[in-house]
Amino acid sequence: MVYRRKTPSSDFAFMVANYSDGKHPLDQYSKVSEALDAAARLPGLSASAMC
Repeated sequence: MVYRRKTPSSDFAFMVANYSDGKHPLDQYSKVSEALDAAARLPGLSASAMC
């Protein structure tokens, strides 16, 4: 799942829910394309979860 949030500097950050390592469940990216690429590489993620 890809989440978008507004940062304190009014930019957007994109987070990917990554529970594969169990340590840090959200990986952060500054560009949506990077977040979508990372989400597509995760095992078991369906295409509908990336929208």
